[in-house]
Amino acid sequence: MDLNSIVIGVVILALLAVAAMYFAFNERRKSNGRLRQFTDLGAQHGLEISLCDFWHPGHAIGIDTSKKRLLYVKASAEKEEVITVDLSDVRNCSLLHEYRDQNGTRVIDLIGLHFTFRSSKALQTLLFYSREEDLHLREELQLAEKWKGIVCSSLPGTSEGAAADKRPQPVTL
Repeated sequence: MDLNSIVIGVVILALLAVAAMYFAFNERRKSNGRLRQFTDLGAQHGLEISLCDFWHPGHAIGIDTSKKRLLYVKASAEKEEVITVDLSDVRNCSLLHEYRDQNGTRVIDLIGLHFTFRSSKALQTLLFYSREEDLHLREELQLAEKWKGIVCSSLPGTSEGAAADKRPQPVTL
């Protein structure tokens, strides 16, 4: 190889590295901006968000573990839906997973968390995925399962993590 080929290769690699660093920096800046907006929104509702997740542009969920309250945001071009859930009033949290079989393939229509309350408050569903709104299913099912575990472990009357895993324990005779 001659010197010109080596120099051109090094310059191309340097340009690719700079471009990758630029995109990583921009992504981190956007992520920090979303986190700051979400924690500010939580503060407006009197919450100190200690754990949160983001998916799709405009979807976020977080929890204030000290006050046992959940904050959910679903923003679209038309409107922003902000829901707070007081976990001290929640009787049960279950995973909502609606699907249908179409031509031998399972098609997921809806994923969410479904809340039943101790009081006479109506049932509440926080959507993580709806086929009508989102074309592609990503990590929403895993995220909903994760948050079901977080919520169940925060419900009153449950020991840490006991409600998150309610599988029967093996019995030895």
